[in-house]
Amino acid sequence: MGTTFNISTDPVIALDHVHVAWEHDLILHGITASIPQGQCVAVTGPNGAGKSTLMKAILGTAPISSGDITLFGNSIQKRSSIPWQRIGYVPQRASSGGAISSSCIEVVLSGLLGTRKWWHSRGDRTKALDALRAVGLAHRAKDPLHILSGGQQQRVLIARALVRKPELLIMDEPMAGIDASSRARLAEICQAAKDEGVTILLVLHELGELAPVLDRELHIRSGHFTYDGPARSEARDPHAEHCTTAAKRREADDLRYARIALDATIPSCCALGRLMRADRRDLPGAPSPRDAR
Repeated sequence: MGTTFNISTDPVIALDHVHVAWEHDLILHGITASIPQGQCVAVTGPNGAGKSTLMKAILGTAPISSGDITLFGNSIQKRSSIPWQRIGYVPQRASSGGAISSSCIEVVLSGLLGTRKWWHSRGDRTKALDALRAVGLAHRAKDPLHILSGGQQQRVLIARALVRKPELLIMDEPMAGIDASSRARLAEICQAAKDEGVTILLVLHELGELAPVLDRELHIRSGHFTYDGPARSEARDPHAEHCTTAAKRREADDLRYARIALDATIPSCCALGRLMRADRRDLPGAPSPRDAR
């Protein structure tokens, strides 16, 4: 990546007694935490515990009932004040199917577009290739995304986030559905980003290969942090496996809401547009093209 950042004493992410209500249910109950620059932090917990709701609140797509969240000192309740160009976001792995013809480099190039940039500049292709090289996929730059393995697709999405040289990297369940070698490669990518001073926030169901990279684990259950300390070898919660119907519905919506969080501020190119439309068709309960008519 080749970028280092000036050390700041201010937290990159600050959660101040955050309450979030969702469909009349109080999901987050006074969450408070501070993440300083350069930390690699995992939010763990069972399904329905509030992990994804917390992610949506941080990205500004879940309504905060009380309290506040700041990113780089700016309140998320004033989205226009957030320096989105300093943030890289990696959604859960795209389910691309066979309909996505966009090449890997096209997907990565889309990460350089934004509200003030609607076309590519000279040198953007080199930046995209460098980002793919950082995740070990420069040799697949011209290949269509859909022919890659699940782990490789995830690494392309990481390259798309890294290409903008973010100071904060947020990843939602990056280890879901990928094999052991891809998980090991993901740990190497996170370590490299961390070494350059990038602050990393991950939502994980279990720590796995990322445990040695983590500085800290925040375990959430029933809308509260029940643990805040060094990453533990086991992140499983013995009380974890039950979730209510409302929680299941929220989990089904998590991917859609999280993926549009930055899209609201960072418009995508046509290639990424095709990717995201395909993703939405794969969401539980999403209408089919015939239903949409």
